[in-house]
Amino acid sequence: MTDQTEKLFEANDLLNAAEHKLQEGLLKEATLILEQSKALYPDFAPTYNHFGWIYAYHFSQYEQAKEEYQMALKLDPNYPHTYFNYASLLCNLQEYEKAEEILKAATNKPSVNKSKAFNELGCILEMQGKFDTALDQFRKALLYSFHPEELNENQSAVKRCQMKQSLIHTQD
Repeated sequence: MTDQTEKLFEANDLLNAAEHKLQEGLLKEATLILEQSKALYPDFAPTYNHFGWIYAYHFSQYEQAKEEYQMALKLDPNYPHTYFNYASLLCNLQEYEKAEEILKAATNKPSVNKSKAFNELGCILEMQGKFDTALDQFRKALLYSFHPEELNENQSAVKRCQMKQSLIHTQD
């Protein structure tokens, strides 16, 4: 095993340990493990992604969370989880245009679930009342749906968006 592969295993072991602590509700312990991971493996993007999530959803430190997500994307633009977590934060902060940019970038990455990316992009557009564009994204999501659950979710999204669109146009 190469030295680089060994380091990836070690970094991943720390990440898994931190995830277990989070699942047990041990936030402080998880954070300490992630800090150790960051110190030992400063180029390991998943650690920054996890810190972004912790800063956003446990500490409500949104600017720090954004910085962590941006660093994760810089270190590994093919790590898929960062795109979804970062876009979710931006959406919660009503920074829709930036969330759209992040998800559009995700659709060009080979490691990203395209069905999920297009679906989430559609949801962001739907929230803004951009129904035609949202429907386009939901239809793209359908093209990349290969599991029954994904297919059903994307079909439901199309129906929901069409219903909203017709209700709003009826009220005009």
